[in-house]
Amino acid sequence: MDWSFDNLDFDKHVREQLPWYDLVTEAVVFMARQYLPTKHGLIYDIGASTGNITLAMKDLIEERNAEAISIEPNRSLVKKFHGVGTIVVSDAESYNYKNFDVAIIFLTLMFVPVVERDYLLSILQKKMRKGGAIIIVDKVADSSGYFASCIKRMTMYFKQKFVTTEDILAKEISLFGVQRPVERNGKLFFKFGEFEGWVIEANE
Repeated sequence: MDWSFDNLDFDKHVREQLPWYDLVTEAVVFMARQYLPTKHGLIYDIGASTGNITLAMKDLIEERNAEAISIEPNRSLVKKFHGVGTIVVSDAESYNYKNFDVAIIFLTLMFVPVVERDYLLSILQKKMRKGGAIIIVDKVADSSGYFASCIKRMTMYFKQKFVTTEDILAKEISLFGVQRPVERNGKLFFKFGEFEGWVIEANE
């Protein structure tokens, strides 16, 4: 049976699985501040889940009078949305994007079908305004050799501090074919185990 966000306390779950979740949320907001215009910018939160990112950006959005649009395909998560701005029920790859300043893809790209990823990123790069950025945090493809095993074990080591080994294994098995790691192509600002955060700037 495939793993699902349905009937899940999402906010609790991600913090159990990813101990660095709040720290990286803060880092993403910091990066967004560098690329968002001081007035009337447009922010996309792509794969918004319950609205963690725009909630964390609330002060910045209000301070700069920015528009925030969150995109989330899972209706059960949309019902729990507590972010800022507009929430739209849509797949990331089929949404009709407007020209924007900052797009945030936080733990989402790994769930986008592999055949759609390049298309999605190419559309976003075309719609990104000069001076803008795409900020991505995601699970990346393994390194090679023994080091890859070390990184995988580190991820598991920190997860088992919060959830049982049985639960970790059950989730991993259920994600076969559903979650596919991403190839990073941008400027790195975060790395922990199998997860990285990077920025794609306009005109790159």
